[in-house]
Amino acid sequence: MAFLVGLMRYFLLKTLLIKKINMKYKLKMKKNISVINMKIFAVDNEPFNTMLIEELLKEAKFENIKVFSSAEDQLIEIFDADNIPDLILSDIMMPNMSGYELRQKIKSVEKYKHIPIIMITAASMENSEPLKKSFEYGAMDFISKPINPIEIIARVRSALSLELQRQKLIQALDEIKQLQ
Repeated sequence: MAFLVGLMRYFLLKTLLIKKINMKYKLKMKKNISVINMKIFAVDNEPFNTMLIEELLKEAKFENIKVFSSAEDQLIEIFDADNIPDLILSDIMMPNMSGYELRQKIKSVEKYKHIPIIMITAASMENSEPLKKSFEYGAMDFISKPINPIEIIARVRSALSLELQRQKLIQALDEIKQLQ
């Protein structure tokens, strides 16, 4: 019974959020093929949060999103499968491995340390410690819960645009090196 109530709550919230984005804010997203096809990984131990993030990003036309319920699962996907995302959205407070620890493990491997991470937390903004610590661990950006649909889409779009430019610079440098 509790499962059905939770499921109904999820679909009601999803419907309301999508309507809010589309109708009230009349949010128009440019379909930038390069950015929308980039790979996004999201991790949060709360299934509702990962579903919400996934739905918001899909509604904004991002096409390559993968969600995880634990940092460990995400690391396995990145390290074992060599499936490198262009951006990671990570909750900070998770059991077994925090978002900070996830960032630290990713940064410890040379070929993965460039992956940008946006930290997400439900911690009160009155306490600036999570914000400070996120940036100390190398997070690119920070989002507070409850997630604002416009904010997450804008921050993801900005992060991916920067990552795309980084990738283009590396490609251009490689081409210059080949000419020499």
